[in-house]
Amino acid sequence: MRRTRRHHGRHPGDQQRGRKPPTAFEGRGIASKLAVAAFTYARENDRKVIPICPFMSGWVTKHPEWHDIVHDTYKTRLGLG
Repeated sequence: MRRTRRHHGRHPGDQQRGRKPPTAFEGRGIASKLAVAAFTYARENDRKVIPICPFMSGWVTKHPEWHDIVHDTYKTRLGLG
């Protein structure tokens, strides 16, 4: 029988908040490249993005060229126009 993890009303991504990459990976633009790849995929596949992690939320607020694919609920939360 397969067990599933219960999240008790939290979003599954919540458990990832606050984690930082190893120092060797900081400042190399890896997370930004991941963001561009994810947002490009979403745009090419007519998807909306829900940026729940602090990095993605901050990244998308600084890149208005991607605001059109952020889910409307999160546009409001992030103060995007």
